[in-house]
Amino acid sequence: MANIKDDIEFLQELRSNVDQYLFLGHAPSIGSPGTDPDAAKMEAALREPKFQELRKKIVEAKTRAKKTISRFNTDCVYVQYPPRAIGGPVIKQHFLDIVTENMTWKQIKKATILDMLDQTIGALRDSENTVKTDAIQNKIHKNQKEKSVSEKLSYPDKITLAWLFCHAPIKMWCILGSIMIAAFLFGIRVGQTSFIKELFGK
Repeated sequence: MANIKDDIEFLQELRSNVDQYLFLGHAPSIGSPGTDPDAAKMEAALREPKFQELRKKIVEAKTRAKKTISRFNTDCVYVQYPPRAIGGPVIKQHFLDIVTENMTWKQIKKATILDMLDQTIGALRDSENTVKTDAIQNKIHKNQKEKSVSEKLSYPDKITLAWLFCHAPIKMWCILGSIMIAAFLFGIRVGQTSFIKELFGK
């Protein structure tokens, strides 16, 4: 559960960085056959050291973020099919890669990318709640099991024949019966000796 919490905090930080980085409200296209005027604005911003550091944090976080996102059925890849009249390759690009280098032919809205991150964070929280619920249920089951065993092993204040009849194992009754039979046969044998006959005057 600690790992889930760490993943949530990690993606929340990445989301904040992406939100700041895409100050234009979208990721400008640098792969378009034409020229996206906003690409020049992004290039100008990247001349600032603080903005360069922000981009670096996003790039460094991509590998871990992609692995985390891939654990859920989150729509995280943008697919662009070329116009029939022009032709060209099908472009598939992860939304996190689009943040820093949009190779598609269109501007990708910041909200679309943030939604992808929010969906993953939501899935992680749901997973965290499931783990907590399972842990609680397992604890309840364990307590009930321990209580049941304790009740089975507990003895009453006064042991009666009725209690022994219900709780004593068959093996114990067999041993007790064997002892009684042996004692009875021993008594008969001893009673037939001359000493006992003389003692009782028979």
